[in-house]
Amino acid sequence: MTEKKPSRVQELNLPETRHFWSERELAHRWKLSLKTLQRWRSEGIGPVFIKLRSSVLYPTGEIILFEHSCRRRSTSESENDLFKILPNDLIDAVEASAKTGMPLFWFRSPTVRKQMGIPHLKAVRNVRFSTAEILMWADKFTEAERALGCSPTKGVDFYDE
Repeated sequence: MTEKKPSRVQELNLPETRHFWSERELAHRWKLSLKTLQRWRSEGIGPVFIKLRSSVLYPTGEIILFEHSCRRRSTSESENDLFKILPNDLIDAVEASAKTGMPLFWFRSPTVRKQMGIPHLKAVRNVRFSTAEILMWADKFTEAERALGCSPTKGVDFYDE
C-alpha cells in the first residue's frame, strides 16, 4: 500500500518541520489576506520577521511565540489587548543584557541560563526573555550577590562544551 503525500494544508499546520515561512504561507495558515499581514507588519503587529531584499520570511519560533501570546481564556478579551503582549514584553538576549547590565553570554549560553536559573522562553531555536521576569531575576541575583559578599556564580561553568 502506498502512503499518501500530505496535502498542502496539512503541511502548513506542522510548524516544527520548517525553519521559515513566506508571507503567503503564513497568510494562508492564519486565513488572512496577504494585504492584512503586510499592514500588520508595517504597524508592528505580528511575529518578528526577516527581510532579505524583496523577500519577507518569518522564523517558525517567532510564529509559535506569537500564536502562544494570542491564546485567550474567554471571548470577552479583545484582540487589541493581545497585541500589546508580544512586541513590548519579549526581548532577545542583547536587550536582556542591556537592560540588566549582565554579560551577554549569560543569556546566549544554554548551559549558563540553566545553571543560573535565568527565566526564558524557547521555541525551536529562538530564545526570548520576558522583560518583567528578567528584571525580577536580575534584582534577586544582585541581592544574593550583596548578601553573600561575593558572586553567586562562583563554581558556575560559563563555557559550553
